[in-house]
Amino acid sequence: MAVGLGTLWLTGAAFAGSPDSRDRIQRDLDAMTRHDLCARDDAELKRLHRDLSKPSAARVGAKR
Repeated sequence: MAVGLGTLWLTGAAFAGSPDSRDRIQRDLDAMTRHDLCARDDAELKRLHRDLSKPSAARVGAKR
């Protein structure tokens, strides 16, 4: 919720400021987006690693 409100604040400020401040705000928004995507990727990679680390039913059945 706070991120959404911060984004709205930054977006509103972008329309009111000078071109330099709009560029700075756009860079900040881009950085937040990259950070969010990286955090999502890390979570997905952890989930994939955990799933691949579990013995599958096929491998467990083949050992018997």
